Amino acid sequence: MKYVVIGAVAGGMTAAMKIRRNDDKAEIIVYDKDSDISYSGCSLAYYISGIIKERKSIVPRDYKYFKEFDVDVKINHEVLKVNAKDKRIIIKNNLSNEVFEDNYDKLIIATGAKSVIPDINGVCLDGIFTLRNVKDADRIKDFINNHNPKKALIVGGGYIGLEMAEALSILGMDVTIVEKKDHISSSLDDDMSRHVEQYLESKGIKILLKSSVVGFEGENEVKKAILDNKMQ
Repeated sequence: MKYVVIGAVAGGMTAAMKIRRNDDKAEIIVYDKDSDISYSGCSLAYYISGIIKERKSIVPRDYKYFKEFDVDVKINHEVLKVNAKDKRIIIKNNLSNEVFEDNYDKLIIATGAKSVIPDINGVCLDGIFTLRNVKDADRIKDFINNHNPKKALIVGGGYIGLEMAEALSILGMDVTIVEKKDHISSSLDDDMSRHVEQYLESKGIKILLKSSVVGFEGENEVKKAILDNKMQ
């Protein structure tokens, strides 16, 4: 039996290793368009803040590690198309630009999610970041080291936003969270969310509720955010 897994982070590699434990004769191939696999997504903000010192601490294993279990992980390989009828996929090697086909008996798609980038003016300016993977964290960390920013605006008061607010506050920045709902961390009940808001404010983090970012301003690098007819 030949298994192909698309995606080599938590879901994909967990699935691949579970298959191996259940079937020591299976052929297992994992494709991932990134170069970092099996990393700790929950640790990204702590890496940015410096609480976690070494990059290798959040990317402890590479494709060579999984070869010991006869799992073939192909990094920098992007799956372009799945032909479910013929059980074939089309893959592009992002380093060589070679495009080729592979076949499978069973296919697992574990591509995860991607950051939502709103279609608003100025969203592509330098100094605006999303945080989804290790390379995103590298870019944020490099920007902080090279520019020494004093203020940070976090768009969204979910778990990642709160983790980043903490990380940037640890680095000495003046942090503001913008949340379009009437309380942050919407998975919590309103009264519990208020406790979180009070704690953040006690740490000097500013929270703007019922407010949305409608645009950014700056020539090459972002200088201002427009919030519902207000500037930040």
